[in-house]
Amino acid sequence: MSGPPVSTALTVQLTLYIGDAVGQKVFSTLTVDAKGVGTNINRAYINAFRAINGNNVKIQEFIREGKEKIISWYNSNYRQILVKAQKSASMHEYDAALYYVTSIPECCAGYEEASKLIDTYYTQYVNYNCQLIMQYARSEWAKSPDAEGASKALDWLVFIEPGSSCEGEAKALYNEVKQKVTSDWDFENREKYKDEAGLKKQRIEAARAIGVAFGNGQQPVTTNITWLH
Repeated sequence: MSGPPVSTALTVQLTLYIGDAVGQKVFSTLTVDAKGVGTNINRAYINAFRAINGNNVKIQEFIREGKEKIISWYNSNYRQILVKAQKSASMHEYDAALYYVTSIPECCAGYEEASKLIDTYYTQYVNYNCQLIMQYARSEWAKSPDAEGASKALDWLVFIEPGSSCEGEAKALYNEVKQKVTSDWDFENREKYKDEAGLKKQRIEAARAIGVAFGNGQQPVTTNITWLH
């Protein structure tokens, strides 16, 4: 006759952080104890974490303190962030510039100033990249002025944003190479993006996405948090 199932019981001490892993800044910390029981150690850990109540007064205070310190930090440092953005843009590092200007929270001082720079840096980003794209497209067409070269050139031209400084050049090259391509291509249909309100919203979303992608790229695959001690 078998006995009762074996259970694993444990008490864990979990330290919570609100911080910026990229900038290595900690705004708030809290250590909480939790108990868990499970059929194995992994299940016991899972149940211990599940037992932590997000409505706990200490956790709520931890979150409130973190928010306040984040706001205070940005209020005190947004000027330096904008200087970093300007420096990055001057070196054509527009993804970094967009990362900086989109990192300032809406509730903080400097948000309005940063928001005005989003469109400026995004426009510079688009215009800088479109010149590179045109070089690649022209190169493909020059190397192979036939259906294959036309197709490769158009594969590049599709990345030209409506309203960019080289949109006219892109249309001219498109008109030159389209005779060699039998399949439909939607370059002309991109005029639908010319709606001013829709374009502005799209540009802001794209700028933020570029900034987020840059920020994610700054983080190592495995974050070492030994600096927090």
